Amino acid sequence: MTTTSEKIIALAERYIRDGGYNSFSFRDIAAEIGIKSASVHYHFPTKEALGAAVADRYTENVLAFLGDPMAEDASQRMLAERYVALYRGALVTDQQMCLCGLLGAEQAALPEPVKQSVRGFFSKNQGWLEQFFTRFHPGLSKTLLAAKARHAVASMQGALMMACANDDNAIFEDVAREVVQFMAPDPD
Repeated sequence: MTTTSEKIIALAERYIRDGGYNSFSFRDIAAEIGIKSASVHYHFPTKEALGAAVADRYTENVLAFLGDPMAEDASQRMLAERYVALYRGALVTDQQMCLCGLLGAEQAALPEPVKQSVRGFFSKNQGWLEQFFTRFHPGLSKTLLAAKARHAVASMQGALMMACANDDNAIFEDVAREVVQFMAPDPD
């Protein structure tokens, strides 16, 4: 059974992914759920707290989807394809941008708690990739590991943005193939 807090977070995520952080109010959420605005405030005293909770839950869901990059039963290719599938799901299934990519673009207008949660998403995303590259490309310096991780994140975020802006999923698929090859090169 979904709790009221979970319903509020899910609805806030939908509003943010559809129109950005400033696209909704507590009244909008309350009306759609069928509760009073004060009830939303009971669960999330401020919009900042709600925004941070939305980004934090999104981050948790992303990491759960990706799984452990060090899991022995996960191949390099499988993990690379799973990483790309995460972003493909946002584009094809959800028909939306990555929540934290969208919020990252709004960074200058966000309250500090939301900024911190968005930074947390990118930090944890990069951390997952650094573990992946450490496992499958041992011997790389920390600097190179971080650079490779940032490259993968930026490529996928950019592919989403360009595909959405051009209403052309083929743009995403072109970049996705390159990212999989970058993460898990075909053997010679």
